[in-house]
Amino acid sequence: MKSPTVSNWLMNGATIVLTIVAIVLGVVRVRESLDTTDGRPEPIPTVVDDWRRYGNAARLGPADAPVTIVEFADFLCPFCRQAADDIREVRRRWPQDVAVVYRHLVVHPEARPAALAVECARAAGKFEQMHDALYEQPEAIGVKPWSQWALGAGVGDTLAFADCMSAPSTDAILVRDSLDARALRAPATPTFLINDKMYVGRLGEELMVRYVKDALRKAARR
Repeated sequence: MKSPTVSNWLMNGATIVLTIVAIVLGVVRVRESLDTTDGRPEPIPTVVDDWRRYGNAARLGPADAPVTIVEFADFLCPFCRQAADDIREVRRRWPQDVAVVYRHLVVHPEARPAALAVECARAAGKFEQMHDALYEQPEAIGVKPWSQWALGAGVGDTLAFADCMSAPSTDAILVRDSLDARALRAPATPTFLINDKMYVGRLGEELMVRYVKDALRKAARR
């Protein structure tokens, strides 16, 4: 049997340190999910001056898009699943002007493997396919083998996918996102940044479109 390499020891050690830091800090205390479309007043946004720091993750859309939507979500959050349709409509309307960045805020422990799976699909160039499949079949999360999820998303090398699922570097992505959610003080899933404005809870298509239009107008004046 081969001895673990120094790099493996270092990677495992780094992940353990990150995980311990996350636990000590409490990672982030959040409500499981939040919907703002049930007749409540419109959400009051929080201005986030350093919003660009949260955009370094899985990205769909142009790198130079004037508007970036950053979403912190959980694959078993029902309002995140509904918000995926709202975001899909925004991307359809403004394919060159809006980019979406996906971040993990795992509230349900059962959703953690799904977050790992989507990152491993991302490594294989199939992020969007896995993202959509997970929201379309939430009842199969934790039931259907992950190799089948991978094949369904178009990931050809299921062995590499399985290795990625258990890699400390993949787990470190989830820890990093949780710590960023804490820094942002995201209190629920989903939480959105639309450029420098933070909104908590599912907005619904109408509000999402309106807030993106506002951000586009503001970006055009710069």
